[in-house]
Amino acid sequence: MVHKHAVGFIGFVRVSSDKQAYEGESLAQQKVLLDEYATVFGTTVEIPYPCVEKGHGTSTERQNFRLTVKEARERCLPILVRDASRLSRSVKDLNLIDLRKTPVFVVGEGRVTKKRLCELVQKAEEQLEQLRIDGKQSRLRNGVSAKKPKSKAFKPKNTRAGALGNQDRAHRRVRKVQQFLNQHPDFCDLTLNQLIQKLHAADIKNLKSERTGKSIDWTVGALRPVRKAALEQIALDAEPMDELIIS
Repeated sequence: MVHKHAVGFIGFVRVSSDKQAYEGESLAQQKVLLDEYATVFGTTVEIPYPCVEKGHGTSTERQNFRLTVKEARERCLPILVRDASRLSRSVKDLNLIDLRKTPVFVVGEGRVTKKRLCELVQKAEEQLEQLRIDGKQSRLRNGVSAKKPKSKAFKPKNTRAGALGNQDRAHRRVRKVQQFLNQHPDFCDLTLNQLIQKLHAADIKNLKSERTGKSIDWTVGALRPVRKAALEQIALDAEPMDELIIS
């Protein structure tokens, strides 16, 4: 039965080693951040399975992650995490979460779409893979043997960095337009050309060229997918929490 008030989040806090559990972004520190975020909604966060486990791996290695997803699904509560890498470092794990029924909130991001969550987790996955490669190269430099990666699917470092950089740039463009439309909701119904005029009048440009460093003006072709994504995110954010949460 759906109630008309929010009753909370299911939080997930995770570190990869016993040492990390008590220093840096420790389990306790993550919990503090989740508690602070939950107060924005006038509610609390429950963390049933804080854990020391890898952000990827088999079902046995990710037992607490699976238990958290199950808990949130059965209680129809959204999941709250400090950042996407705490939730998972493997895009495959996201197949366990039906975001339509179990929304995921990320501190600093809010409720995230499936596409955005996949982007964030993929970035964490790529960073983890780079750490592995760097570790193997370091052992080789120190005279310690290391096996070559079995997979030939590894992309060059600069290719991965470029792809992730493009994703971040695209997300920033959407956020800029989304914030502008939130401030001026009447502009949501404007034509693309009319919206371009409003954006330029507000000095909101289409980011800067990485090559020249100059601001790029909006065009109809550039703005069309950005406006579509911004309107989708606005509609997603407009869904009331009380329709998502069941006691």
